[in-house]
Amino acid sequence: MLVVSHLYAGYGQEDILQDIYFKTKKGEFICILGANGCGKTTLLKSILGMIKPSSGKVTLMGDDIHKMDVKTLAQKIAYIPQAHVPPFPFKVRDVVLMGRTPYLGYFAAPQSQDKNIVDRILDMLGIAWMADRTYTKLSGGQRQMVLIARALAQEPALLIMDEPAASLDFGNQYNMLSRVINLSEEGMGVIMVTHDPDHAYIPKL
Repeated sequence: MLVVSHLYAGYGQEDILQDIYFKTKKGEFICILGANGCGKTTLLKSILGMIKPSSGKVTLMGDDIHKMDVKTLAQKIAYIPQAHVPPFPFKVRDVVLMGRTPYLGYFAAPQSQDKNIVDRILDMLGIAWMADRTYTKLSGGQRQMVLIARALAQEPALLIMDEPAASLDFGNQYNMLSRVINLSEEGMGVIMVTHDPDHAYIPKL
């Protein structure tokens, strides 16, 4: 599904990534482990099309990531950052509904189908109870669960997560990771950066 082929990428004249090659299959869950500063986030940004490689390429289902338009890329890849605080006090349901944006026209409003997808994901992650709460008033761990829900609302072929469990307590770490593992078994590819080797061994629910 995803092929990273002889990738060289970095910042300015320095290639932090050098001759990186790997490929993933549909439904495969990959954990990337490594110390701070070794290039994990740079690799994710390269896969997301945020950094243009100096050499090599990244393809998803045969298409070059760096030649895709933003909307097409957002329909295929969802990204969960380490932390995020929006400037406006949106309701949780509205934040998750933003994940449906790649499927809407420029002036189109979300339809009942989009709202049903959001409600299903909130329920699946066990956070439906906070749907009408204000996102900016949530704890760091609760906000992270909302970001995960927003990413899943994109219904991506590939989910990329950068330390998604960093601000979660152990119970929510287990819940989130086991749910994502279940989704990978349904066909969604997952690439996760983590510092914790134990995250590679979370069983499915």
